[in-house]
Amino acid sequence: MRRGRAHQPARDGQAVRVAALVFGCAALGCNTLTGLDGLEKADCVENCGGAAGSGALAPEGVSVGRNSSCVLMTDKSVRCWGAHPGVAPGTVKTTPIKVATLADIDGLSIGLGHSCAVDGSGTVFCWGQNEHGQLGDGTTTPSPEPKAVPGLPSIDTVIAGAAHSCAYTSPDVEPVQAFCWGQNDSGQLGDGTTTDSPNPVKLVLPVTAKIVRMSPGTGFTPAIVDVAGVLETWCWGRNDKGQCGLSTSQAVVATPTKIPGVPQLERVYGGSEHVCGRTAGTKLPWCWGANEHGQVGVNKSSPSEPPTAVIGGVAVDTMYVGARHSCLMTNSSVEGRCWGANDFGQFGGPPSTDVLMPSDAPYLNGAATMMRQAEHGCRILDDVVTCFGANDSGQLGNGKTEPFSAPVVVDLGL
Repeated sequence: MRRGRAHQPARDGQAVRVAALVFGCAALGCNTLTGLDGLEKADCVENCGGAAGSGALAPEGVSVGRNSSCVLMTDKSVRCWGAHPGVAPGTVKTTPIKVATLADIDGLSIGLGHSCAVDGSGTVFCWGQNEHGQLGDGTTTPSPEPKAVPGLPSIDTVIAGAAHSCAYTSPDVEPVQAFCWGQNDSGQLGDGTTTDSPNPVKLVLPVTAKIVRMSPGTGFTPAIVDVAGVLETWCWGRNDKGQCGLSTSQAVVATPTKIPGVPQLERVYGGSEHVCGRTAGTKLPWCWGANEHGQVGVNKSSPSEPPTAVIGGVAVDTMYVGARHSCLMTNSSVEGRCWGANDFGQFGGPPSTDVLMPSDAPYLNGAATMMRQAEHGCRILDDVVTCFGANDSGQLGNGKTEPFSAPVVVDLGL
């Protein structure tokens, strides 16, 4: 997630003014902790910036991964639950626990079995599984507790893919530097090889290009790149389902490559095997990649789809791209709409068969929400955290491990 950003809830009927988790808006809009894009940071357009609070300790941002969830608190501490919660021994924790070794945290991001955070000084910490070096500490030894990633400059944003991680310095300060580490079997580190790296690998782009946003998925890394003042969408890594927007006959894209056939996007959101983006100016949703459950939003299911406008798409405030589903928040009224798989109640309501076009998801209305690369989601509304969907690792935080479709309140122990 990006430093200085947090995904925040609406209060007293006011729209969420997300900061990326969402702590403030930049010229291109703000990005969420809800990554925050990386908690992932959440992206927002008009609804950026938090409402005034009471000063009491409260949840400020939420992040989820496939098997776990975390919240960033107003005092910049972190509470996590599910698999690899950031405390020894690192096993499943079905209720929130404070990650005592983290402080002054500005951003969080959760992958498949690991998590990363960035603090106010720009130091990155990662914990959890590490068989591919995704913790970035030079080893492949798992760590139940956060460990600093050495060898990085002051980082603005850190984002976890399934088993690799990426980070970059502030896009507003030249030169922008970007790094990735961990699993590289499909070239997702962007260094032209397929060799895993337990150390950060600096991304090399043409001299006129700089990273603006990154959003790693499962084995691939899409990004928004500023090329001589023009925003372009690039990608590298797995493309067997068209994740990088190219023909699936090219299963691996080993170096950063421009995605053809997309309009100018200002945000990109990597899911498990599909990607969505938001157009510049009009803020309309586009998606591509795996579509077995209709997650691309073109009113049909198929093995994969090239980049295409989402049917019935409306101006977007932010998007959440899960493992097999996609959601958006409308820009005008901050209302939720979802499509794709809903067999666990991923939309925040009753389970259903696949939904092939955007459908109303009223439970998400006006709330700070995150579902990135996951089969569950969590939201913050009026300082209350609720989670819904898959719960096989206790990622709903209610002390149980059965799937729940109805949202359950998470007791943060405040």
